[in-house]
Amino acid sequence: MIETIEVPVAQVSALLILNINDGCLVKDLGTFLGLNKSGTTGLTDRMVKNKLINKIADEADGRAFRIIMTQKGKGVLRKAKPIIQTENEKLQQGFNEEEMQTVIRFLNNLSHTHR
Repeated sequence: MIETIEVPVAQVSALLILNINDGCLVKDLGTFLGLNKSGTTGLTDRMVKNKLINKIADEADGRAFRIIMTQKGKGVLRKAKPIIQTENEKLQQGFNEEEMQTVIRFLNNLSHTHR
């Protein structure tokens, strides 16, 4: 049985980005996720409320905020990674490497044309 983490996929996606780029600007997170300003604000506000991140004023620009993952956020991410791995393996069953590369190219193209 797969453990549940009770955190929406969008928030887990943001945590995955922060795992690579902790301390990024809120606007950069939104750009990476393909969200507009209000979508990014809503997402980060919910994540602050859930104690997954902290937002701190940027030292260079007091109007901008940086996002720092909390210990709770890191814990959620640790729980999410094996679930993501398991689900990815399920999705890839029955496809060889060449077929998976075709699927990845298709999804990347689809993603870029709808931004």
